[in-house]
Amino acid sequence: MNYQKEDRYLRAEERLKKVRGFYVHFLVYICTCFFVIVVQGIEDSKSLLDFDTYAIVVFWGFGIGIHALETFMSNWKMIKAWETQKLQQYIAQEEAHRKE
Repeated sequence: MNYQKEDRYLRAEERLKKVRGFYVHFLVYICTCFFVIVVQGIEDSKSLLDFDTYAIVVFWGFGIGIHALETFMSNWKMIKAWETQKLQQYIAQEEAHRKE
């Protein structure tokens, strides 16, 4: 019974680390995007209309979106099934190495 509580605690702690990591990543993204756009606007107001100014925002935004999906939607059945399968595979490999 104590093992189950510890296991739940460890899983919750791991989830908390993922969520905190996402929020730090998102905060750095927001600060960087703001800085890039402000600097470009100060240097040349015409550059605010160029795609180059927003390329970092757009492409890093895709990365943020993927990070958000991985963080907040990790309960998808397909992903969980794959994780369980891989976990069992790694356990089997570890047991095979111990027998050698």
